[in-house]
Amino acid sequence: MKDSIEHLLQQIHTLSNNMRSLIGEKQFDNLVELEAQRRELINTLFSEEIPPNKIQAIKEFIEDLMQSDKKLLELAKELKEEASDQLSSLDSGTQAVQQYLDNSR
Repeated sequence: MKDSIEHLLQQIHTLSNNMRSLIGEKQFDNLVELEAQRRELINTLFSEEIPPNKIQAIKEFIEDLMQSDKKLLELAKELKEEASDQLSSLDSGTQAVQQYLDNSR
């Protein structure tokens, strides 16, 4: 492997943490890019045969990663619903202003 397994795992972990931070800060612009980079590293990790003495550690890492991703998706869903509620409130306010303007003429 071009990169050591440990180095790849560390890079994947770092990107996952960066993705979590971006979601928490509601900065979604770079999220897709980071996920693509992380996916590429995961593909690199599995592109060659994994030594038997590394299989269990990688299995545990991937299981943890999947749990972390599940939490990220839940957080993203909550933020999406929050944004949708805010847009709905904004739309209601806009409609109220428009009705006022229509009735005041």
